[in-house]
Amino acid sequence: MTMKTVNNKNSLYYDYENSDVEDYKNQMKKVRQKKIESFGKRELDVSDYIIAPEGWEGLALVVYFIFIPYGVGLLFLYSFIAGWIFSDFLILDFGSTFVVWAIGYEIVASLILFWILIVYLKFLKRSSKN
Repeated sequence: MTMKTVNNKNSLYYDYENSDVEDYKNQMKKVRQKKIESFGKRELDVSDYIIAPEGWEGLALVVYFIFIPYGVGLLFLYSFIAGWIFSDFLILDFGSTFVVWAIGYEIVASLILFWILIVYLKFLKRSSKN
């Protein structure tokens, strides 16, 4: 006499061993999908990262977009090109404001990408503990 497998857990012939394995596999699949999707679907509130009065976040972003890369570009030129010597720094031509801004923009963009990588790795570490 062979035993019939029935999908009803209340049945006498329910195959508990295979169903538990399948349930576990389905649970793990859902957990993996949740981990993969959750980092990219996290809510991002810009006001957490911008110092600005409420309602002025757009203007603050524009000001930050212009002045932070320019300041970083000037700092780069002062430190690495002029060697922290102010007289050499004054010799540099600042007529090419866009070039100074572009240098700073690339540095800031690299730092932001590195920060995103660090946050993602911390997220993976934290989610693997759960």
